[in-house]
Amino acid sequence: MATVNQSPMQQTNGETAAPLADAVRTELLGLSSELGSDAALCFVAPGAAGALALAGFELDGELSSGNLPACAFNDLYKWSMLPVIRSIERDHADDVRVVFALNIRSQPERDALARAAAEGGTLHARVNWALSALSRRLFDRSVFMGAAEGLGLDAQTVDSICGPAGAPRALLDVLELDAPTAQVRRTRNSPQQQAERAVPTKDLVTVRTRLEAADAVAGTSARLHVEAEGPWHRVTFMETPLMQAVHESLLRERLQHEGTTYARWGKAARFPTTFTPSPPPRAAFF
Repeated sequence: MATVNQSPMQQTNGETAAPLADAVRTELLGLSSELGSDAALCFVAPGAAGALALAGFELDGELSSGNLPACAFNDLYKWSMLPVIRSIERDHADDVRVVFALNIRSQPERDALARAAAEGGTLHARVNWALSALSRRLFDRSVFMGAAEGLGLDAQTVDSICGPAGAPRALLDVLELDAPTAQVRRTRNSPQQQAERAVPTKDLVTVRTRLEAADAVAGTSARLHVEAEGPWHRVTFMETPLMQAVHESLLRERLQHEGTTYARWGKAARFPTTFTPSPPPRAAFF
């Protein structure tokens, strides 16, 4: 039975946790003759920007501090479109709900997700864990407002997305897992805080999975649907993190089957011409 109580990455990858910055620094020192001394110094020099950027990551690509922030993986377009979204919502009594559904274009990845949901296994556990982790990604109000500078967002909008000052809100409020081998869970992020803030149901963001059986008559294969539903101005910040969560699960599962650690894959991704002659794999969503 699948569980979302512990990261399957912690259970299965077998890598020794070590700062990613140290690993990259070692790699660059060994390649300084090929890449040039400036590239190596970007990580070797004390306080260098490159080293600081990776300082918070372990060798397996996970944050040393634990959960990713809610703004991670969101691009500036999300903020620039927010005034337009809020204008349309207000024209409809602040009640515009949307459903964002992942469009996984790669047939092998679609089949793998459906098969895992039906049969269980590490991929299913990875996806469940990644989706549950979205409920622990909290908004940093100062970071959010830094990206929103000049947009003239009102306090109600910022509070609805980030939560009131001192009570940060997560990307996800309700998680519903629907698969034969999954223990279906319906959880809300920080129940006590939700009750204290009396958040209306219509203001919540729900992420759900739904396993659709194959249909021989229609000629369709089984498919695991992954969707986010809620107010438009909140769901828009869920879209890319949701794609990242599922795509990373697929990536880590593939690396495990190939016998490749995340650290080795990261080295090839950072220095493709040096470590691998082949281009990076095509993403599942694009």
